[in-house]
This record gives sequence, C-alpha cells and structure tokens, in this order.
Amino acid sequence: PGGRERKRERRGSWSSAWSGGRKKRGRPCLPDPPALHDPNASAEDVQRALAVAARRKHNREAAKRRRANAKQEVVHAWDEVARLKAQHTGLQDLLIQLRGRYRKAVRKLV
Repeated sequence: PGGRERKRERRGSWSSAWSGGRKKRGRPCLPDPPALHDPNASAEDVQRALAVAARRKHNREAAKRRRANAKQEVVHAWDEVARLKAQHTGLQDLLIQLRGRYRKAVRKLV
C-alpha cells in the first residue's frame, strides 16, 4: 500500500505527471468566457466577455515580458559578477606588485 503514490510523488506533482512530465508555469490559461460562444448571450454579456478576454491576453503578454526582462537582468548580473571578479584579480596582482616594491624600498632604507 502506498507504493504507487510514492513513485508519483518522486516524479513531481500530479499536473506534471499528466502533462507528459513537463512542468507548467503558474496558473493554467483559462478558456474564453462562455458568453463569447453562447448565441443567446446579450450584447452586454458579450462586451463584458470580450473585455475579460482582452484583459487576460494583455496579462499573459505582460507576464511573458516580465519573465524575459527578469532573465535579461540575471544575465547582466552574471556579466557584472564576471567583470568584478576579473577586476578583483587584477587588483590582487597590483597589490602583490606594490608590496614587492614597498619591501624593496624598506630594505634600501635599512
């Protein structure tokens, strides 16, 4: 008892198990409001449904842009990290050189 549930838990959530193993991101995309497909819907219901559908589309596109911008920011941050690491290495080398010069100068004075 419980053996199958354990195997499924190891693979991931139920939704990812049924979607071919691919994890979905966030909430599922909702279908168009029913008033768009109902021939008996009033003009006001259709207008409201169109507004809801347009808002959902806008939100999906905005979320896609936000995710792309976030990825770009991460790439830029890693580039900055690499640049700072290189600068740090250069400064460490300079410090070693300056210490050597300082020690030579002190030996000459003594």
